[in-house]
Amino acid sequence: MSIVAGAKEVKNETDFYSNAKDYWNGVCPNLDGMMGGLPQLSPLDLKESKPFLEKIIQKYQIETGKVCDIGAGIGRVTQHLFLPVFKQVFGAKPLFKGSSVQNFTI
Repeated sequence: MSIVAGAKEVKNETDFYSNAKDYWNGVCPNLDGMMGGLPQLSPLDLKESKPFLEKIIQKYQIETGKVCDIGAGIGRVTQHLFLPVFKQVFGAKPLFKGSSVQNFTI
């Protein structure tokens, strides 16, 4: 039995990744498809993520020249969280059709 209608049952790690790839290959690579009909980025998520990111940068003395957003999707987090902090952001979308690496700069 699956929790989400139409989702395949996961029996092992191989099934998990295979199912994920099949799912993302079937999703339209636009805002509505990527976000499952919920295109809004929560202001609360950003409000809480920014201080967390700043704390990590300070604690580990991370330089803010370049960063890679793995699983960047359509780039909302890149645009609203990473670009205000980093000079250059590489967004990697490894799973679905049209997979790519994008280069975002200030």
